Amino acid sequence: LEGRLHEQRRFDPVNANQIFRLGLSERTEIIVLPDLIDWLGREAPGVSVVSASTRSDESESGLASGHVDLVLEASVPVGAAIRRRMLTQDELVVAVRRGHRQLSGKQLSLEEYLALNHVLVAGNRGAGVEDHELSRRGLRRTVVVQCQSHKSALEIILRSDIALTLSRLEAETITAADELEFHPFPLDSPMPPLTLYWHASMQDDP
Repeated sequence: LEGRLHEQRRFDPVNANQIFRLGLSERTEIIVLPDLIDWLGREAPGVSVVSASTRSDESESGLASGHVDLVLEASVPVGAAIRRRMLTQDELVVAVRRGHRQLSGKQLSLEEYLALNHVLVAGNRGAGVEDHELSRRGLRRTVVVQCQSHKSALEIILRSDIALTLSRLEAETITAADELEFHPFPLDSPMPPLTLYWHASMQDDP
């Protein structure tokens, strides 16, 4: 995102005084916003950011109408009028509390993963990327609690032997990481890359 801002013709970050509206999900907000605000504070102190909750099926209309200037998401259905740039790859990891009764210090196998109880962060979606990957193989895990935020899910796994499957990029933002163990997801299931989207009409907008 920083590179995209620098790319804009005539954009002078030091002297810029404008507001960027970013279409972000809760997931991408956690991943992107803290580092972005830190960078803007040093390189573009006059730039402000508004994070706008944007559903993936609303991304193209939001960009076309100017409701948002940029969208950051893993996979968004868009047409030819939308430009995009892949920012980084991602992958699934499994988080459990340090000292977990079944897993502490061990490598996580698929059999062990399926034997665990899980918390799912999905809002109203009812299934995560990991569930779709398991379903493709005729497998199913035990989800004992479904919640709306990763903050709630982290509190749950820190106090129990329940596991949380999340992306590596999300895991890197966890402040309580020293209280957790992270294991590779036990299936080969790459996630869609985190991608930046903007409307073609904004291509040369400083």
